[in-house]
Amino acid sequence: MVTNEQSARDFVSDLRTDSKFVKLLNDPSKYPDNKTKPAIVGIKSLNAQHIRVPILTASREWGMETDDFDELVKFLVKFFFRFRIVSKRHPGEIDKMMIECATKIKNNDSMEQIKDYLRYEDD
Repeated sequence: MVTNEQSARDFVSDLRTDSKFVKLLNDPSKYPDNKTKPAIVGIKSLNAQHIRVPILTASREWGMETDDFDELVKFLVKFFFRFRIVSKRHPGEIDKMMIECATKIKNNDSMEQIKDYLRYEDD
């Protein structure tokens, strides 16, 4: 991944950006966006650590100011709540689903494809 000085600088820059976003997830009172702020607070309240991976990936790939990002955050919080309360499946399964969501985001799948995948997994 890091093969020269420029790729090392880019990698460190990405880590700085990611760490600033994770800091907002850890302290949602400082989260700036009014559209998704209630959902971000919900992540903290639900202790929904699992859904942070695709949300972090979406912030990196799509940016926090996009409609897809807003939609994903809100959808994942609701999905996680339903999974934890209604589903009787093993909690480790959500990790696999969230990694797959992050992969789909990285592969430029549409928001609808991601939601369809999760709906399919939510039997």
